[in-house]
Amino acid sequence: MVRVFSILGLLWGVPMVTLADPLFVQSGEHDKFTRLVTPLPDGTQWRVNKSGNQVTVTMEGHADGFNTGDVFDRIPRARIEALKQDADQLTLSLACDCNVATFLDRGSFLVLDVAEKGVPLEGTFVQVEEITTEPQVVEVAPKSAPARSELRLPPLPVTLPKVVNTLNFSQPSLDRGTLREREQFLLSEMQDRLAKELGTAATRGVLTPKPGRVLPHLPQLIENEEPVEIAIVEEVLPETGPLSNVRISSSLDRPAYENNAAPEIAGFSCPAKGTFDVMEWGTKEPFALQIANAREGLYGELDRLNTQAAVQLAQRYLYFGFGAEAKQILELDPTMAKEHAPLLIMADILDGLPPRDASLLTRAIDCPPEVVLWATLAKPNPVSGAKPDADAALLALSNLPLHLREIIAPALSAKLLAYGDSQSAAQALRSLERTPVPLQPLAKLAQAELNLHNGDSNSGRAQLEEVVASNTEQSPAALIALVDAQIAVNQPIEMGVTNLVAAYAQELRDTEQGPELRRAHILGLLKAGQFDEAFAANADLGGNDNSDSARKLRAQLVRDLTATANDIVFLDHIFTQRETDIKDLPAEDLSALAERFLATGFPERAEQTLGYLPIEKRALDDKLLSARIALELGKPMKAQADLLGIDGDVANTLRADAKRMSGAHDEAHDLYMQSDQLGRAAEAAWLSDNWQGLTTTEMPVFGAASSLARYGENPTAVPTGMLARTAAALSESETARQILADLLDAAELQVQPEN
Repeated sequence: MVRVFSILGLLWGVPMVTLADPLFVQSGEHDKFTRLVTPLPDGTQWRVNKSGNQVTVTMEGHADGFNTGDVFDRIPRARIEALKQDADQLTLSLACDCNVATFLDRGSFLVLDVAEKGVPLEGTFVQVEEITTEPQVVEVAPKSAPARSELRLPPLPVTLPKVVNTLNFSQPSLDRGTLREREQFLLSEMQDRLAKELGTAATRGVLTPKPGRVLPHLPQLIENEEPVEIAIVEEVLPETGPLSNVRISSSLDRPAYENNAAPEIAGFSCPAKGTFDVMEWGTKEPFALQIANAREGLYGELDRLNTQAAVQLAQRYLYFGFGAEAKQILELDPTMAKEHAPLLIMADILDGLPPRDASLLTRAIDCPPEVVLWATLAKPNPVSGAKPDADAALLALSNLPLHLREIIAPALSAKLLAYGDSQSAAQALRSLERTPVPLQPLAKLAQAELNLHNGDSNSGRAQLEEVVASNTEQSPAALIALVDAQIAVNQPIEMGVTNLVAAYAQELRDTEQGPELRRAHILGLLKAGQFDEAFAANADLGGNDNSDSARKLRAQLVRDLTATANDIVFLDHIFTQRETDIKDLPAEDLSALAERFLATGFPERAEQTLGYLPIEKRALDDKLLSARIALELGKPMKAQADLLGIDGDVANTLRADAKRMSGAHDEAHDLYMQSDQLGRAAEAAWLSDNWQGLTTTEMPVFGAASSLARYGENPTAVPTGMLARTAAALSESETARQILADLLDAAELQVQPEN
């Protein structure tokens, strides 16, 4: 479905241009500038004039006019107010006091950028005087550059309105005679390249001014203008090499490399120029025509594969967003596939798959923007390594055609969001929001995840529901995200959502999304307390295998069963679980399960479950739990061993219970008294051989019996005379009967009837 939308977007946004048609003018709105692009026919001379708020583009030899009908569908009139076109001229009416810069893209497209003053632009700034494509030769006397120094020029327009070709340097120059034709060609090429690199560096801010120091030999380059100050800033750079005299602050500052030369970056070579230049792999012709033309030379004589044609066909498929088809072509020859591994990485990314051999790009953080874009997308999940250069990746994204941006922008947004860069993630999606084409489900899904990450759960869930209702390829993923979002805020899962997840889980059980759909379905049932249905669904959907996802889901089932199920449901399911799954539970889950076994009257299973947790990994609560289990099993000595080195009221109570169980009632009495448990201390004292000494007269229940036992111990208190002794004996008998009656009726000594 994504491919269908991509092709529709392509056919919508890419016009047809023939030799007899007007030149189609495309437009695009960026954060700080507005861009117009028009094809430049081969051999056409062009010039740009600016007068006031009017900018005129003249194409000499072109007489078919310009097609500007769709320009203002994609840009506001904030910078360009109106367009007027004649047979060979295009006139822009500016709505602001803006700068205009122009450059050639790949030698066949003329680009005009319009921005407020102060905004750096790529290319040549248009001045009041005209700019032409004729080369401007500047003769420079040879002079060695200062060692380990940095040359900085101001970030001002470096293409000047009128250049004086003769420079009068104060230093004498050697007369080398007339240059041969080859030498003149090389010198001209060097001058053109030097002017291009200096212009790029000044525009991007690589060369910056330092006022106050003017080279004494620098001539006046512009008529009626002040001399340009060029500062030599003496800085000792940490390294030497071809770039040691240039300040590189980001991947955008790195100069362009030609002839497939790739810079060395700490032992890593950036991919050769053009490796990821997907914009060069397709044209404005219809998809079917381009693919048919690319297939013509796929096989030669004797049905031999033409590898060059095969690579071009794979690149053409990648240009249109077809990853699987590109892989199929490349894998026709294993050697060809190995030599073009970056294309296979791109194909996997376009198909939403983990890219193979992604390590090829893990260090491509200082390469050109188009490399940084694909290197960022190739990073594994969960993300690791250095944070990608979001600005470079976004710049490369903006240069992609719309049909590719619809695929790449959501993926880039998700990757940047995984790194915690929500602002850059939002910028990636805004590259689609600015287009007149409605957002596709893939972009809406990424937008929903961004809103959920930023805390806007209502908007995020509403967008997920919209993607689910679209019944597209992204609906299952949106359904999974919707279930996770509602569980995260502790909201119940509607029965309709649960049933829809179940249907998708059954349909896609053998796909890569199968485990995630099964997990979402099970979690939805657990959230509703439907444990019987959850365990049955897990078995029906293949959740009893040994895959990592299946084991994690079974652990979640046991965790929720232990924490929330009632005793009947708990006992009904827990004894059917595989012991290997219980052994693999995390420490906190093992402790909770052992506690639940003990509470439901299964101390043997509690001891077995806690035994899966090594002693050296047991926390304080685990040791106390082990002592409780030992007491339930009648193992007082083991309980005391578990409590070694542990202090506190809870530990003393358990230790006293162990002493009492082992017959050490005196010690148990003392420990109970330390914990201020007078009732249990009295019971221990009553069972002791020294019960009279441990039981005071003030002690509840047993105190009176203790005083009765002490009667007659003081001879001086015994009355004299027959009648007195008889009366005392009767009184003592009555008191004893009352004490015994009170003991029999004491609530503390009653055995509670079983329910």
